Amino acid sequence: MILPIIFPALERNARSHWNQAVHGLTLNVRKVFNDVDPDLSKECLQKFEEDESKKSEVIAGREATWKRLEELAAKKAASGEAVLIGKAPTRNSAG
Repeated sequence: MILPIIFPALERNARSHWNQAVHGLTLNVRKVFNDVDPDLSKECLQKFEEDESKKSEVIAGREATWKRLEELAAKKAASGEAVLIGKAPTRNSAG
């Protein structure tokens, strides 16, 4: 029950925690969970990697959007046009 909840924090600590003691303890805890239920550990790792991949895609999309906005603003500023920025529509907006 607890592994799916704490797995992302364990995995992030195992990959990149700056404190060696925390890093070592994290690896020990992860090994215990893996020894108890290897299938669940593998499933949690796959879900973690999928979630991380989705985060990368969202970040890349956000950066591309900002780049387009900056280019549009620079183009309009160079031509002397006013640059109006309104509230961006959200995905969950109806209509």
